[in-house]
Amino acid sequence: SKETLKELHYLENQKVDKKFVEENDDVTKVFKNLFKELELEFNEEEANELLSQSAKYLMELKYKYNRPRPYQLAKFYHMDVTNFNMDSMNTPSYPSGHATQGYLLGKIYSQRHPEYRREFMDLGEDVSESRIIGKAHFPSDKEFGKKIAQVIHQGYRKITPYWSKRLEGRHYDVIQFRNGYAKIAPVMIVEYKGLVTDDLYGRYAIQLGKILESNNVT
Repeated sequence: SKETLKELHYLENQKVDKKFVEENDDVTKVFKNLFKELELEFNEEEANELLSQSAKYLMELKYKYNRPRPYQLAKFYHMDVTNFNMDSMNTPSYPSGHATQGYLLGKIYSQRHPEYRREFMDLGEDVSESRIIGKAHFPSDKEFGKKIAQVIHQGYRKITPYWSKRLEGRHYDVIQFRNGYAKIAPVMIVEYKGLVTDDLYGRYAIQLGKILESNNVT
């Protein structure tokens, strides 16, 4: 498409910063390092679990759309969009997993430590942008990843009387996540698998199953 060709031209003109890409490849590690800098306690097990949960939906969406990586499509246009290969770059391109996971952790930690919101969100952006700098993703992969992070983030709710009334002791078959109120807002309908109460951080974690339906999530 014209839009894909436009994105390829953009990537072709990007200068690869190998050090930046490598530094931001391990999502858990970069957030752990930031916690250390800020002198905050980091729960590595929790971070890995958050990434593991998000990976389920990322893999399902990646293979649903099955979009080639930029360097694969560039060959057909006789363009030079060469990236350096890393183990984390071997799945379909759309959406960007690093964008989703970087923004997801950034949003969760920003809520927990609002005084460091800028630092956490900036790091999420670095993780996401590193995949563009490395020419591993199209910019639209990054934007889609950001939308997915916003949807997944809705599965975590602060323990309040409002949410206690709606979640505790209730049974649901599905959960609908909607990002915004516009008619074309992204919507995902996902299997409901139960509720976990996280007393340490004062939140509910909704356990999700398969994506049953997705609309405007592109």
